[in-house]
Amino acid sequence: MKVNEAITKVDDLEPNTYEDNEKLDWITELDKRIAIEILNVREREEDVVVEPYTEADMDKELLVPAPYDNLYVQWLMSQIDYYNNEMDRYANSAAMFNQKYQDFANYWYRTHKSSLRATMY
Repeated sequence: MKVNEAITKVDDLEPNTYEDNEKLDWITELDKRIAIEILNVREREEDVVVEPYTEADMDKELLVPAPYDNLYVQWLMSQIDYYNNEMDRYANSAAMFNQKYQDFANYWYRTHKSSLRATMY
């Protein structure tokens, strides 16, 4: 999924007044978490480093591949619900995001060897 696809999809599913720059910050936050908590604790030639997404990055591919990439939409929806102070909706959207995040983490851990440095901490 590309950055603009995640933003467009969430805007279609949950109309909101948040600017794209705010959503780009939220997506950056999520990709940094994914890199630190999931991708970089498994064997890789080099660590994934996430730079802040900007409007120039709208056609950039996000870190998580299909079929797990819907977690970006769930993440954005949960952030919108949280910042709108819609706590019942937030509880639901956060639970859905957490499940999708865990599904991706489980897949990644099943298919990639643990790195030595991850086992040292």
